[in-house]
Amino acid sequence: VIPIELNGSDRRYGCVTVSPAKIGDTAYFTELNDAIKNGGLVAMMEELAAYLPAENDMQADWSDVREAPLTTERQQMRMHSLRPAQKVLVEFVHSGELTAPEASGRLVRYELSETEETPIEKATLKAAVEKVSNLHDNRADVANVLEELFGNLVNHKGKKTVRFQRYGNDRELEVTSKGEPDWSSKAGKHCYIFPARPVLLARLAEVFATEALAA
Repeated sequence: VIPIELNGSDRRYGCVTVSPAKIGDTAYFTELNDAIKNGGLVAMMEELAAYLPAENDMQADWSDVREAPLTTERQQMRMHSLRPAQKVLVEFVHSGELTAPEASGRLVRYELSETEETPIEKATLKAAVEKVSNLHDNRADVANVLEELFGNLVNHKGKKTVRFQRYGNDRELEVTSKGEPDWSSKAGKHCYIFPARPVLLARLAEVFATEALAA
């Protein structure tokens, strides 16, 4: 797996899918190897040396080649290169739920709404990310990771009422006397406000070119 970040710092890597059509075709690869050894490599170098971007619908100052082409394969490779902090948030959106400790240390469970905004208390989301991150990884800042993955879709400048379920001492979700989920709430909490889950899934599908995430 090539480590593909979301910040454009990996421009020296290009990712493509190679056709399997010539697998086992020794005659083809023998001919290709002969061509490389007998002037093919020199011809390619000469072509690259004479290459002019402006003649290929690109900027004459070479600015277009400062980043690797954003191929579907490259986007999918990003998914395999996720840092732990990014993976927590992607899995949160993919599964629709997040379990993490609140300030008291007690485990709580948030559920992403399919139709409405979902406020998540900042301290809880920070704890979920820090739990899996390297203590010396300054890229694990929650706000920065959210922006990398979701752009400006997640609002982090507000106070809202958060709604969640708590886990009991037996590590089971608490339920009411009728056996139904026991939802708790806290008002006026500093939150990250997530849009409806389908919006987030569509964004991840776009970033990583992974249709399965939009399902």
